[in-house]
Amino acid sequence: MAGPLHPLIAMKKQPPLPPELRDGQYRNWEIEMAARFPLALSEMRSPSKPLDTFDTEPLARWGLEIHAGWRSIVERLLVRLEAEIAVQPADQRDRFRIRQIKEKFGRLTVHMAWTPGIRAALDEAENESIATCEVCGEPGVLEERHGWWSPRCKAHVTWTPWDRLG
Repeated sequence: MAGPLHPLIAMKKQPPLPPELRDGQYRNWEIEMAARFPLALSEMRSPSKPLDTFDTEPLARWGLEIHAGWRSIVERLLVRLEAEIAVQPADQRDRFRIRQIKEKFGRLTVHMAWTPGIRAALDEAENESIATCEVCGEPGVLEERHGWWSPRCKAHVTWTPWDRLG
């Protein structure tokens, strides 16, 4: 008799997600960004792996994993990335697909292949993010809060993602 399935194989064989948790369901502002930046956010527009599978890239699956306060930082970053990707030979542009945009340890983190110009843009956005409240976009301080690192302004020091924004 065969033993239990390896956990990764068992994940692949699970039933599909309920409709409200499907991969590729983006917020309106994310859809707008994907339309404005078709090269940089090509993974959202045309996923390299099928949605709702184990191999789906995080950007295609979950969209932009940031709070509202960093939208302007991400938008400025995407302007630069779009320009950097556009100057690459057409047959090489797919190499520069963003695979994930998220917050990690209180910093904007972008997973993608890079050129020196792309790396400079990524570094600048990351440095700006650690001094910007991720909730509202005002100047903030990166600190550890209850086991999590996050940059916050004085008004949002105790904010959690479960709080309603007015």
